[in-house]
Amino acid sequence: MLHACMDVHTGSMAAMLKEVMLCLPESILAVHCHDTYGQALVNILTALQMGISTVDASVAGLGGCPYAEGASGNVATEDVVYMLDGLGVETVSPCPLSCRVAIYCIVGCGFEETARGQQFHFQGIEQETSF
Repeated sequence: MLHACMDVHTGSMAAMLKEVMLCLPESILAVHCHDTYGQALVNILTALQMGISTVDASVAGLGGCPYAEGASGNVATEDVVYMLDGLGVETVSPCPLSCRVAIYCIVGCGFEETARGQQFHFQGIEQETSF
């Protein structure tokens, strides 16, 4: 029986994935990284470099995990999309759309900002968005 990994560090993501991929093909794997100590993007990039193409993320980084000490919440979709856009990777979630939804959650609903690059992502979008 496979169990969830509770504590995967930057240095251990590749090692953990190598072990899992001995049993399962990367084509059926996905990663779900909480932004514990700000390491989610590094761990996601590691997974992508190893052939995993499905990544879970959360608009505006909403949500959290009571088990991951130091995690401020989930990795923000807009941060993941921005990183992938910068690497030339095509995504199914365009950054302007996820940024508009994040702005609605933050400004319209009063959720806390968690995305690291929000000021850059939101530049020019917030002025266009009305609630």
